[in-house]
Amino acid sequence: GQSLKEFEKAFCDYHSDIPSFAISSGAGGLEISADLIEVESGDEIIIPAHTYVATVIPFARRGAKIVWADIDMETRVLNSTTIEPLITSKTKAIIPVHLYGLCVEMEEILSLCKNNNIFIIEDCAQALGSSYKNRNANAALRKKELISTPPWPSISLYRTS
Repeated sequence: GQSLKEFEKAFCDYHSDIPSFAISSGAGGLEISADLIEVESGDEIIIPAHTYVATVIPFARRGAKIVWADIDMETRVLNSTTIEPLITSKTKAIIPVHLYGLCVEMEEILSLCKNNNIFIIEDCAQALGSSYKNRNANAALRKKELISTPPWPSISLYRTS
């Protein structure tokens, strides 16, 4: 309805006029992301070892192999150093999860994904309002985006090729 359109417009304005679509939850956004990138049995999805179970379920449900990446002990989020050795020819996506208002260093991860033709599904659910390189957390790489309402407000999906 009208309230939803107003919310989406305000959210879009807050995030530098990038189109945003409200959905019911971050888990729903991850489900949509898994569908959009056509996750299949045997695909590998790199996910931080420190995250909420909803990050994993949509991909495991489709038969993907979950590859757990260690986090940086200082930032408590992923970095390219922990991800790079895990990338194989079967890696379909990497899911950086911004937590506690702390943002993943995205440039190196974007480079890894571009060089290996891997999707990035940026989970900003617990970092809405945080900034990375003077931009909103989920605007770090922005090409395509899925946004959900609270309690887990934001998922972004990128094709890097």
